[in-house]
Amino acid sequence: MSTIIKFFFKNVFSPAVVLFSIGAIFFTALYFYYEPNLPRTEQLRSTQLQLPIQVYSKENQLIAEFGQFRRRPVTIEEVPDNMVNAFIAIEDARFRDHKGVDVRGIARAAFTAIKNRSVSQGASTITMQLARNLFLTSERTADRKLKEMFLAFKIEKEFTKEEILELYLNKIFLGNRAYGVGSAAEIYYGKKLSDLTLAQNAMIAGLPKAPSRYNPIKRPKRAKIRRDYILLRMQEQGYITEAQYKEALAEDISAKVYQVEAETYAPYIAEMARAQAEERYGVENMYTLGLKIYTTLDSRQQDVALKTVRKHLIDYSRRHGYRGPIENLDLRKFSDETSRQKQLKSYKNYQDITPAIVLESNSETAILQHRDSLTPVELELKQVSWARAYKSENRRGPAIKKVNEVLKKGDVVWLGQNDEKVWELSQLPKVTGALTVVNPRDGAIEAMVGGFDFTYSKFNRAVQAKRQPGSSFKPFVYSSALATGEYSPASVIVDEEIVIPGSTWAPQNYDEKYHGPTPLREALKKSRNIVSIKLLQAVGIEQATTYARRFGFTDPALPQDLTLSLGTGSVTPLEMATAYATFANGGFKVNNYYIREILDKDDRVLFKHKPDTVCTQCPNPKLTELDAPNMPTSINGNPVAKRIMEPYVHYQITSMLRDVARSGTASRASRILKRNDLAGKTGTTNDQRDAWFLGFTPRKVTAVWVGFDNLAKLGRGETSTRAAVPLWIDFMQEALKGTSDAKWQPAPKGMTQAVFDIRNGLPPSELTTDTVSELVIGSQIPTEEEILAYRELHPEEFLVTAEDQARERQNQRLRAEYQQQVDNYNRRVAARQKEIARLASIGSSYVPPELGPPPDVPEELAKLMERDRILALKRSEAGVTLPEGAAAADPTTVNAQPAENQALTEDEKLMEMIRQFNNSLQSN
Repeated sequence: MSTIIKFFFKNVFSPAVVLFSIGAIFFTALYFYYEPNLPRTEQLRSTQLQLPIQVYSKENQLIAEFGQFRRRPVTIEEVPDNMVNAFIAIEDARFRDHKGVDVRGIARAAFTAIKNRSVSQGASTITMQLARNLFLTSERTADRKLKEMFLAFKIEKEFTKEEILELYLNKIFLGNRAYGVGSAAEIYYGKKLSDLTLAQNAMIAGLPKAPSRYNPIKRPKRAKIRRDYILLRMQEQGYITEAQYKEALAEDISAKVYQVEAETYAPYIAEMARAQAEERYGVENMYTLGLKIYTTLDSRQQDVALKTVRKHLIDYSRRHGYRGPIENLDLRKFSDETSRQKQLKSYKNYQDITPAIVLESNSETAILQHRDSLTPVELELKQVSWARAYKSENRRGPAIKKVNEVLKKGDVVWLGQNDEKVWELSQLPKVTGALTVVNPRDGAIEAMVGGFDFTYSKFNRAVQAKRQPGSSFKPFVYSSALATGEYSPASVIVDEEIVIPGSTWAPQNYDEKYHGPTPLREALKKSRNIVSIKLLQAVGIEQATTYARRFGFTDPALPQDLTLSLGTGSVTPLEMATAYATFANGGFKVNNYYIREILDKDDRVLFKHKPDTVCTQCPNPKLTELDAPNMPTSINGNPVAKRIMEPYVHYQITSMLRDVARSGTASRASRILKRNDLAGKTGTTNDQRDAWFLGFTPRKVTAVWVGFDNLAKLGRGETSTRAAVPLWIDFMQEALKGTSDAKWQPAPKGMTQAVFDIRNGLPPSELTTDTVSELVIGSQIPTEEEILAYRELHPEEFLVTAEDQARERQNQRLRAEYQQQVDNYNRRVAARQKEIARLASIGSSYVPPELGPPPDVPEELAKLMERDRILALKRSEAGVTLPEGAAAADPTTVNAQPAENQALTEDEKLMEMIRQFNNSLQSN
C-alpha cells in the first residue's frame, strides 16, 4: 500500500503534472469565461466582407466603383496553388496540422523571445489572423490574444481548412486599398490571379505582415528581400523546385498601381446610382452587399454627349474672349523640368484641357511644357489668334497680331487639342450646360452630362439646376388650347402690342416687331411671344396649368400669371426631356429612370425596375378621349403607360413641332441632318440667360441647356439658335448615325382635312387670297354663327376700299400695256411669216431678218401674274368655283390672239365678284 501511495505522489502529483493540470484548468476556465462573448456560429457563417459598389452601363461596361475597400472576392478554387502555398510557407507552415492554435509555434516564439530578449517571431496562425481581422482589433494586449486563440478554436470547429483559407485570402489587407488577393492582383499587377507569376504570388504573400513596410511600389528593395525569403521558404518546404526558385529570384520587381479604369465615363449618373443605393440600403449595408448596379446608360451615346458638350462650351468661351492665364510663375524658381512638372501636377486636368507653363514667347511662336509630357509644345499665331481679351459678354479686345501679346514667359495656361490633334491655347469655360437623352418608349435615361467636368463641379445641372425654360415651354400652352377643341393650328391670333391691365409689363417678340394676324402654327414655328400670351389669355391659366400637370410639371414650373406662356417657371433639363417624351411617343406619360436592376455579390436580384411602357400595338381611343376599350394593363411584364394627350391634340402639336425643325427657329437641324423625323422647340429667356433646345424623334428625346450658374447673361445673339441648337445637332448627328428615319404616327382616323383663310382662320371666302390646309376635328372648324360674328366685328376684311380699287386700276393698266406690246409683236410675227410665204411662191431665196425676242414682262407685272397663278391654285384647293374660262395669266406665254377676243383675267373676274358683293350690300 505504501508503495502505491509513493508511486501515486511521485508520478501523478509530480510538479510537472500538477503545473500542467493547473494550466489546463486555468485555460479551460478562461475559455468558459470568454466563450459567452465570442461570436455565435451564425455570426461566423454570416460574415460580411466590405465590398465596393460597381455601376455598369446598358452594355455592362464599368462606369464607376465606390467604396473604401477594393475587394474582388474569389473562391478557393480560383486561387493558384502557388499563392496558397506562399501564404502557408510564410504565415503558418503547420496550418494543415493544428486546430487553430499552433502550440509548437507559440513555444518556439516564446523561446526565441526569451533567448533574444525581444519579440522577433509571431505565433499567430492563419486562423488566428482571420479571427482578428473578422471580429477583433489590432491592439497588443493579453486579453485580445486570448480572445483570438479561443475564437480560432471555434473557427476551426465550424469551418474546413479550405473555407478558412478562402475567407482569409479575401479578407486580409494588402495595402493600397487592396483587400484580398483578387484585388491585390489587379492593383499591383493589373492581372487576374490566374495570370500571376510565381514571383508575383510571393510578393503579394509578403504584404500582410506590414503592407506599408513591404510595399513593392514605395519600397521595392525591402519588398524584394521579403519576396525572396518567401520563395526560399517555399523551396525549403517542397512547394517549388530549385529551378523554379532560381527563376523566380531572377525576376525583376514589376509592381505599380493600377487604377480601376472606367470603360464608360459617366460620373454624374454614377453618383446618382450611388445615392440611390444609399437611400435603398443604408450606409452601413450598402458596402457589404457587393452591389452591382446596372443602369440604362448607352455607352456610345454617353461618350458622344460628353465630347459634344465640352466642345461647345469651350467654343462659346472662345467666342467671348480670353480671360487670361491661371497665374504667372517666376521661372527662376522653376528652372528645371522636374520642378516645373511638380508645379503642373498641382493643377488638375479637365479631360480635354491640360495646364502648361510658357517657357519662351516671341511675336511668332511660344514654347510650353504641359502637365502630361516633358516634350515641349510649340504654338504659333493661328493657335492663339482667337484669344482676344474678354471685356464683357458683348465685347472683346482688338485682334491678336503677335503670339506674345497673349502668352508671356511664366504664364500658366490651358492647352487643348483640336480635331486634327494639334495643340492650341484653350481656357476653362465659366459657362456651363447640360444634356439629357431619354428613350420616349419607357423613360430610360440613355445619356446624361451635368456640366463641363465632374471633377471641376459635381453639381449635376441635368437634375439639380432649376432654370426658366423660356419658349421651350410654349408647346404645353398650345396643347392645352388645342385640347379645348376650339383652337386648331390654323386658328389666327393678331400679333400686336398688348397692354396688361394693372401691370407695367410690356411683352415683346424677340425681333421687337408685330406681325399682325398669325396662325398658331406660324406663331409656334417662329416663337412669337405676343401670340402665346394672347392664347393663354383666351384659354385661361387654369386650363393651361391643369393640362401641363399631366406631363409631370409641379407648382415651381407653373407660375399663375401670363408669364407662364413664356416659360418663366423653374424646371430641370431632365424634367423637360421627360415631358417632351410624351410628344415623341404618341401622347403617353412615361417616368424617367436610370437603374435597370441591382444585384448582390451572389448575383441575386435585389431590385428590378418595371417602367411604364408605351404599347404601340394597343387599340386607340376615340379622337377626343384618353382611354381605349380593351386596353391591357401590362406589356412584357411592364405596366402600360397611360395616355395623357387626346389623339388629335398629339397629332396636331407634333406636326407643329415638326415645322419648327423644318422651317422654324430650329430649321438648321433639318438642313444639316437631312432627316424627316426631327421635331422640337427652341427656348431663350430674357437677356439670353438660358438657351434651350428640346428636340426629338419618335425614338429619342434630347434636351440641351446652356447658361451660367450665377444667371449671368450669355451675350448678344447667344439665343437658342446659336448656343443650344448647334450642340444638339452635333450630338444627334453622331447618335443617329447609321439609323433610318423613324416613322411618325399617322393621323388618327376621323380627322378632317379642312382649308382655312390664313388671314383669319375662317373657311375661305370670295375674298380669300391665301389659304392653309389642316387636319382638324369638327369642333375646330368655325360655325356659320362664328363666321357671321367675325364678319360683323371685322367688316373691313370683306369690303373693297378706294385703295383696293386704285390698285386694281393700276394692275389693269399694267396688263393692258403689256398686252398691247404682245399684240404688236404678234402682228410683226404674222407679217414676217406672210412675207416668207410670198417670197417662196415667186421662187426667191431671200429670208427676212429674224425678229427680236418677245417683250419682257415688267417685274411688277410678273409679280402680279405669279399672284394670280397662286390665287387660282389656292382657290382650286379650297374648292372655290370660278366662272368658266377664268384662269391665272401665264407670264411666260406670248398670246397671239387679239386682246378683244380674250377671256377676262383672274383679277378682272375677282373684281367683278367684289363689285357684285358690294352692290348687294348697298342694296340691302
